[in-house]
Amino acid sequence: MTDADIHKSLLDSLSGGICAVNRDRVITYWNKSTENLTGYKNADTLGKCCREDILMYVDEHGRGVCESECMATGTMNDGNPRSMEVYAHHKDGYRVPVLVRILPLKNLDGQVIGAIEELHDNSSKIEYAHKIEELEKCALLDSLTGLMKRLGLEMNLRTMFSVMHRYGWSYGVFFY
Repeated sequence: MTDADIHKSLLDSLSGGICAVNRDRVITYWNKSTENLTGYKNADTLGKCCREDILMYVDEHGRGVCESECMATGTMNDGNPRSMEVYAHHKDGYRVPVLVRILPLKNLDGQVIGAIEELHDNSSKIEYAHKIEELEKCALLDSLTGLMKRLGLEMNLRTMFSVMHRYGWSYGVFFY
């Protein structure tokens, strides 16, 4: 087994997705975890530019980040790692929440020759955020009327009182 085979086997055994691109953003490596995460097979991606309808990263507002602020290009230009929570395009058409880390890929002389993208499934974080939001809503709002419960009212009043005190404003409370 050659060193290259050992390195490929090692990268394929990682739980996180690994995608390597050259300076032209052409995909040169795509591991098994990236295949599982995106639905795209190695043969579908090698030799293609990463922005050619493959990953198509978008932010939480659905705006594409590949063209306007390509993280790989930025990392290759300045040599600094980057990370961002985005959604990747799955081959079946849906979006997959991922945490992407980009690292510069350097040759033996220290010159940046490409970038390594490390992709991690971020679904559980998104689910936890929705659960926390749901629980906060249950704790602060009455489910039948949608009105604020006592706890929510007290929290809002404390916040307002602290703002008023901080700026020396007078205040009053009106109940009806």
